[in-house]
Amino acid sequence: EKGSIDGDSSQPRRIPTTRIRQAKNQYQEAYIISNMDDWQDAAFSTRHVHNRVGKSKAGGGQGRRGGGAFEVKRTFGRYEVKCANAKRLGAETHSTNNKGQVLLPTMEIFRLSDDGRGLLGRLCLPGVLDASLVMTGSRKTLEELISSLEAGDDITSESEVESEPEDRVGKEVESGASDEEQDVESDDNAVVSETETKEKKRFESFEKNSFRSPKFWFQWKGQVKSNAESSMAKELPPEIRNMIYDLALARSQVTIYWDRSDKRLRQNPDCRVFGSLLRTCKTVHADARAMLYSTTFELEDMEFLDIWLQQIGPRAAKIRAIKLSQPFQGSGARQHPLLGNFPLWSQKDYRATSRRVARLLSHCENLESLDLGFRYTLRYRNTALIKTKGNSTRWEVEARLLAEMVFSDLLPLLEKTKSLGKTSVQVANLPKIHPKNFEYIAHYQYATDGAPEQEVARHMKLLVERINKEEYVQPFGSWCPPSGAYGRTTSLLRTCKALHEETTNFLYSREFFVIQNPLTYPYGHRGNMGRLLDWLQKIGPKNRSYLRSITFKNFHDLGFSVPKYGGGVANYRTCSFSVAKLLADSTNLQKLKTLHVYNTYIMTNTWACQPSEESKSKNWTYRACMTAEIMYKDFRPMISQAIESGRPLDDILKLLMPDEKFFDWYDRGNRFSRAVKGRWTQEQADEGKAAMTEHMMLLLEKNLAYQRKRGWVRN
Repeated sequence: EKGSIDGDSSQPRRIPTTRIRQAKNQYQEAYIISNMDDWQDAAFSTRHVHNRVGKSKAGGGQGRRGGGAFEVKRTFGRYEVKCANAKRLGAETHSTNNKGQVLLPTMEIFRLSDDGRGLLGRLCLPGVLDASLVMTGSRKTLEELISSLEAGDDITSESEVESEPEDRVGKEVESGASDEEQDVESDDNAVVSETETKEKKRFESFEKNSFRSPKFWFQWKGQVKSNAESSMAKELPPEIRNMIYDLALARSQVTIYWDRSDKRLRQNPDCRVFGSLLRTCKTVHADARAMLYSTTFELEDMEFLDIWLQQIGPRAAKIRAIKLSQPFQGSGARQHPLLGNFPLWSQKDYRATSRRVARLLSHCENLESLDLGFRYTLRYRNTALIKTKGNSTRWEVEARLLAEMVFSDLLPLLEKTKSLGKTSVQVANLPKIHPKNFEYIAHYQYATDGAPEQEVARHMKLLVERINKEEYVQPFGSWCPPSGAYGRTTSLLRTCKALHEETTNFLYSREFFVIQNPLTYPYGHRGNMGRLLDWLQKIGPKNRSYLRSITFKNFHDLGFSVPKYGGGVANYRTCSFSVAKLLADSTNLQKLKTLHVYNTYIMTNTWACQPSEESKSKNWTYRACMTAEIMYKDFRPMISQAIESGRPLDDILKLLMPDEKFFDWYDRGNRFSRAVKGRWTQEQADEGKAAMTEHMMLLLEKNLAYQRKRGWVRN
């Protein structure tokens, strides 16, 4: 009790016992830190943090509900992480320290965060992961702390933490030396210090852990190192690995069925595939994934295929074969015992689903076979995309129609497959049409066995060969830009603005074909013209100025597409007038072939230019002149703009005259004969064509004279 702490013994003085104990502890702590390489190893021993609550009341009755509070700072230190996979990967990557010892997975807790609500540390899995770690007592606190750290507060490094205790000890020693000059009575009656108050507030963040086992929410952020190769990839040769993959994953056929109880797609348990093998490591996943998707997947129908493709996402790119097991037939299909009695499905809905599936399957670059399970009804006839010469038998027409229906539904898939470099035969053989379709054609049209299949394959090949040679305006949905699913890709135009300006002219200078879906007709009696109107509005005036050729692929004279009432014709003509206004910007347009058959008997029309007496004397020439009047009035905005710009009348006449098929006597249905309400000879049809041409020229000359009188015509 003699002498002071600082060694001054000139004036012996009594020192309080509490002060001596405090100084002794400070001295020991400073001595230990100065003589140890790692202050954490000196201050904390390795311990096992269990997940049990002690039930014993020993030690003052501090059991399950005892009064002992959880001290957060006691968690500081280094912990060994028991993770077999991490330890194995670390050994495989030969992660060792300077002494040659294998590094083990560890978790270090450095300090409390600045606000005292969390713990900051480091998670190290040698050879696998090195990350910073944040631990809190609740998820909400974790989110707030992570947000503040990402805003700019970085986790203190280990070297900074190591220097913290020395600074703290030095300050405490200096504080202890200065306290000797204070009054002894103030030490005996001192209240809780400011430091203790601050620490108490920090402990409140973990207060809910005081009455149970310590529980933390943590999040890490760091660098994941390159995975070590799996032991199987290193030890087994490729041939043995392929045999393992084949036994575990390869099946001749995998059936996916729809469980309606919980609305999930499930796999048939009889042909189980051990897909968990793919989750072993990335090396195995990359090697075995192709083996898994090389099998044939069997689903019930097109609707389930649509759902399944959406669920598997990009993994569908590895699929090679798909089969639809449940056969359906169109609701309007003819019934016959020999052809089978299948469940009915609206052909309109089925084809709409097929188009959605075709867009999803366009990403399946390895697809080789798509076995369709639907028997089409040929009751709703499409206008053929390819006209064949000569007189065709009924079964040949039906076979070609069947090929074109499948081609139209799967066009995005076929176009993508051909762009991958496959031959036309390979692309045409990708869709497998259900055999009942051929049996129907052979039974009712008296065709020989195998003839319908050969005709469908031949016609499908012709259709595939024309892909990318013509640009089609999409017949399904609201509109489609040029290309998209039907032509060469337009991604080149999005490279830069300069390239876009240079290539747009080449893109729109091609010949565009307008195709109307005969099953839906979403535009009512506007038909093809409604499709063209929407497309012209979408592409804008600048792109319209590049157009050079537009051709209608469908005649409007089949089934209900013929406007039988004045209202329907009025809608079509109103739409034609709107199209003419938009095409007035198309100064480079050289061809506009419309194939609408006007019913001149039910139209009230005043003459802009009276026909000659010779034309009036014959019914077919009189109706031809009336058709010319209707076309002139419907497209007058475009005609007037062309005449005003100084375009020759002969060019305008070629632009407006109908397609040659309009006057073709041998064409199915005799278009011109229907227009004039009678069946005439080929000679009479030629006279009608000449009368229409002559009357259209009179109308153009009258318009030119009117504009010259007004001074509107440019030189």
